[in-house]
Amino acid sequence: MAYLILKVMMKIFMLMDLPYLYNTGQYGYPPSARIWFGQMCVWLFIISIVKGLLLLCQIHIVSRLSYVADKLFKGLYAYPNVELFVVMVLCPCLFNIIQFWISDSFLKEKKQTPVENDDSQFIQLLSMDSPQGTL
Repeated sequence: MAYLILKVMMKIFMLMDLPYLYNTGQYGYPPSARIWFGQMCVWLFIISIVKGLLLLCQIHIVSRLSYVADKLFKGLYAYPNVELFVVMVLCPCLFNIIQFWISDSFLKEKKQTPVENDDSQFIQLLSMDSPQGTL
């Protein structure tokens, strides 16, 4: 859902001719804090919309979620400490890792900018010193 909202926002920014906002993961050369901050604010806005929509969904289907949770954790009821660990530590860590991985995959810069090779002048100097003009 966040990906779709991001794509819509990118189209809007393209129409408004704001390249620093629709080129996600690209912060200029050298990197600009202003561009990074603008992209971060857009992403926080998108995530806020998604979290609000998820809250509405959870409120709407709370009874079904309770049923699924009861079935998933039924075996852990006899072990309250294990259940607490799974619910409060393991699941959030796992879901955060997955969320960050997915978010990073569509937020990072798609095309890697080639780094200029500083050795080219050094190689030219060496080739001029060699007897045949090449290395």
